Amino acid sequence: MTGYDDTADSLYFQPPLTTVAQDFDLLGKRAVERLIALMAAPQLRIRELLPTRLIVRQSAWPVAAAEDRQQTLAQLKALVEKL
Repeated sequence: MTGYDDTADSLYFQPPLTTVAQDFDLLGKRAVERLIALMAAPQLRIRELLPTRLIVRQSAWPVAAAEDRQQTLAQLKALVEKL
């Protein structure tokens, strides 16, 4: 499971979410540059790919074996029953 934009809360999901990060400052700068260029030449077509970074967290780890999942479910059930 992955996310996009590396939002601040993705680190705190359970499991922490693998995500793709973008440089929002660069994205904003390029958007303004393109807007200015399009105002000067409306027929102008520009395609540009901006760099991104993959931030690998625990959501990219292998899925646990079935018995591990059952144990985890049992542990969660026990915790809920204590509440």
